Amino acid sequence: MEANKLQPVWVSFDIPEDAEAGTYQCTLTATAEGIDERGYSCRCYRIYDRRS
Repeated sequence: MEANKLQPVWVSFDIPEDAEAGTYQCTLTATAEGIDERGYSCRCYRIYDRRS
């Protein structure tokens, strides 16, 4: 990767089958050599139940 360029990142979450519908929050942490660690807030919305 080129220095000082934006790089898209794809993030996947494994949601347990028995998770209730709702909003789930977490912090994603990015680290790289030579830079300070950064945290990014993330929200996931489970809006339906595949079991139905």
